[in-house]
Amino acid sequence: SQMALMLNFSNPSNFSTCYKKYLTELSVKQAVGKIKKESEERYKTFVEQVPFQIAMFDTHLNYMAASKMWVDDYRMGDKQFIGKNLYDLSPGVKEKFGDVLEGCLKGHIDKNDGSLFERINGSFAWMRCDIRPWYTIEQEIGGLIMMTVDLTRSKRLEEENKRLAFILEKANEITRVRAWRRNFRTNTGFW
Repeated sequence: SQMALMLNFSNPSNFSTCYKKYLTELSVKQAVGKIKKESEERYKTFVEQVPFQIAMFDTHLNYMAASKMWVDDYRMGDKQFIGKNLYDLSPGVKEKFGDVLEGCLKGHIDKNDGSLFERINGSFAWMRCDIRPWYTIEQEIGGLIMMTVDLTRSKRLEEENKRLAFILEKANEITRVRAWRRNFRTNTGFW
């Protein structure tokens, strides 16, 4: 009754009804907040434990989480990068991929099946990338998930195999080395 009078309610039962409604709304907001936080924590835990290079960013491109392979491959182990901006930690990324990242923050998905990229240290690497938005419970874009795969080793092996096959073919042309192939089922042979 005293609170109702202090807040200029003419009828104390109206105050009681309003206060109960306020408490109900407050508990609902707290429950939704808890669910959002748990969901975000699940995302982070998943990202940190996957066995490939993946990182999770918010809508401002601040790091939220990164897998162990991402941290190792991009040499971030000695840095405190959670909460830091991607552009600040990797200065060349904005010029090269700023438009792609902005498009992904608007809902686009960018996949690259393998392209040659220059790394920050000046070396080159074949990389496959997949950048896509992640969504909150309300189905709003919460940020980006970026996955990369270093294809450099397999590309080098592929080039070496092509080079060796070319050398072998040329050696066969020069020496005219040939082989017999025998099919015992049909009792035929081929030169």
